[in-house]
Amino acid sequence: MTDAPATELIDETTHNRFVYRVDGEDVGVADYQRTPGVIHIVHTEVDAHRRGAGVGGDMVRAILDRIRDESSDTVGADCPFVRSWLDDHPDYLGLEAR
Repeated sequence: MTDAPATELIDETTHNRFVYRVDGEDVGVADYQRTPGVIHIVHTEVDAHRRGAGVGGDMVRAILDRIRDESSDTVGADCPFVRSWLDDHPDYLGLEAR
């Protein structure tokens, strides 16, 4: 049996981005902008060698879980990938700013 990879989500507030790490390697980034009560996720990017393996979705889930668990902010899905992910995961739509 293989152990699940260790993941970490770092909020680099000075750069307005989340960095997603798998087994200590930076594999994804999500840029955001804050307005009162809303975190707008404006761009996501996954390392080219990791695309198509679910890393982007794992990163978005980690970001949304953090926002839900650690703040009262809602999410602005300005990034098309995040918008699409939310459309496929209606259990997270309650986080979305309307």
